[in-house]
Amino acid sequence: MSNARIRWSMLLSHHAPADYDRTVVCLGVRMCSRCMGVLAGVLIAGFVWLHWQTHPCQSSVVLVGGYFMPVPAAIDFLSHEIGLRRSNNVIRFVTGILLGIAAALPVLFVIEGSFGMATMQAAWLSVIEILSGVVLKRTGCLEPYLRRYELGVRTLPDSHEKGPVANRAL
Repeated sequence: MSNARIRWSMLLSHHAPADYDRTVVCLGVRMCSRCMGVLAGVLIAGFVWLHWQTHPCQSSVVLVGGYFMPVPAAIDFLSHEIGLRRSNNVIRFVTGILLGIAAALPVLFVIEGSFGMATMQAAWLSVIEILSGVVLKRTGCLEPYLRRYELGVRTLPDSHEKGPVANRAL
């Protein structure tokens, strides 16, 4: 039995200390940059939906945009993880906003009673997730990614969230 315990700070950042460059500290809490963008995107989509004269979700522009908006986040994530390029928190945040808008659309479609459109948008987001996993697996990057995450969740009893050093004895 291991003396390791769960690193609860990963609930909002979901990044191991080795990947803290992908996070920002907001009000003393470490948060994932892309997830902050997703939250902003969901809030933007909700605000626009509440204040639009005619419901925007019935527009073909919204439907087409909803299919393209998550793509930059997937490209940014995959190209970084595969090692084709280095991403940064500004790109992660901006692509997160687009992803957040796309993620809010199924909920907005349901609110408007457009269950078919909600299903299509949710299915498309699921396809992007699955394809991202397949790409990581085929490039040999999935196992190291998951291992880094798994090691990041566990911390030693005497560690104090000091970064990658906390994982050295695992």
